[in-house]
Amino acid sequence: DLVSVELVRGLLPSVTIDPMAEELLGGGALEGEARAYLRGKVDRARAVSEAVEMRGTTLLRVAEGVIRRQPRFMSDGLSGLRPLSMTDLAAELGLAASTVSRAVAGKFLQTPFGILPLRQFFQSSTSAGGESGAAATEAVRIRVQQLIDGEEPSSPLSDEAIVEALGGAGLLIARRTVAKYRKELGIPSSYQRKRHL
Repeated sequence: DLVSVELVRGLLPSVTIDPMAEELLGGGALEGEARAYLRGKVDRARAVSEAVEMRGTTLLRVAEGVIRRQPRFMSDGLSGLRPLSMTDLAAELGLAASTVSRAVAGKFLQTPFGILPLRQFFQSSTSAGGESGAAATEAVRIRVQQLIDGEEPSSPLSDEAIVEALGGAGLLIARRTVAKYRKELGIPSSYQRKRHL
């Protein structure tokens, strides 16, 4: 599938130089201190304009890099996210990690799954089991929620049973990690979820 990433430039600040200032500098109407003053202001405005343009270009490169590195997201949504660090993407793009962090701060990506913070695409790994067993934390949280949503009320899944189910799907997760995510999701223990029919 072809995915395109574009920057909504209408939301970026606009810096323009007053044509009258350009005309004054181009003609001989100003001399000495007045000319130097206006030249300094026009040069500063150009520098700000170039900085805004560069920021937009950097943001676009980062967004394209995120989509390139998170291909399963476009088909699976948040459950398709894989571990991705800002440091790794920055190295790939030839940028500093702090530049990537500033670029994504307060920025959003409109996707088929809604408008999401760009920062959400950077996920830490839940596993030390290498690439094959690693999964993004958000993807594992979603999977834990799905497993619990699909359980039998009279026989809820224990944290250990969830670990085994995730392991069967190739996700190597510790029981304490499942317990942590379950608590973060506001889901009580299997003992508390058990319903007698």
